[in-house]
Amino acid sequence: MGFSPLPFSTTTPSHPPSSLSDRWVDSDRWILSHPRSTTALSAVRKKDQQQQQSRPPPSVPNKADFEYQELSIQLKAMKEQDVRYTQLQADKRLELEGYIARIVERRPSIVPLNRLAEVLPQTSWRLAFSTEPIMNEALPKDATITLNFINEEQVNYSLEFAKTLGLKKLTAQSSFQVDKATGGVNIQYQTITTDVFGLKNLGVGAFGLLQGRGTNIATAYFDGRMWIEQCVDRNNGNNNNFYYNVYVRNEQIESNNKS
Repeated sequence: MGFSPLPFSTTTPSHPPSSLSDRWVDSDRWILSHPRSTTALSAVRKKDQQQQQSRPPPSVPNKADFEYQELSIQLKAMKEQDVRYTQLQADKRLELEGYIARIVERRPSIVPLNRLAEVLPQTSWRLAFSTEPIMNEALPKDATITLNFINEEQVNYSLEFAKTLGLKKLTAQSSFQVDKATGGVNIQYQTITTDVFGLKNLGVGAFGLLQGRGTNIATAYFDGRMWIEQCVDRNNGNNNNFYYNVYVRNEQIESNNKS
């Protein structure tokens, strides 16, 4: 930003001039005056104004503030109205996906990815939006994924259901590790438990096949409130296509864990 030129006065002030014979300071404003060279001063002022107008505006980095704000507001509204991302119209899904892509591209993570292992313990997260095909095709539409990080090594990876066959929750008690170089979180399922009509730890049948397997979260953005995963969608045979998973902080679960 350029500095505005000092205004010049051609009116002689009421007080006597200072020791500088050609200039003095107005008592009310810091104004330099040179009565005998007003034409020259006007030319200098005009030149300075032209230089300021010709300068390009200062470069302001685009940190996707608008996209971040809009995504946050809409995900919050979906939560309050109990609308799952699988229920959204195609145009709304594309709108949110565009916001996510620009956040990943332009907005630096507030929490450095190499410090993710330090901030995840005792936090809980809910999958609020996904463009991953398997999330939209294989899971029941009323399923919600939650991640509850117990400590530096343990995490509960859960599927919560609203109406599916009376199944309330399926939880994979798991271990996790964070790749400090990339911020990727590798989760290994260990023990699978269920909650059916309030009866917990029943046999899980086919779900037991998940034991010993796992999943990986490829972190692209993290700020302590929003966690975005970006992965190449290799199913389409095009490495330029990505899918996104957006997790938001599940403060209600954290509060319940502390009580």
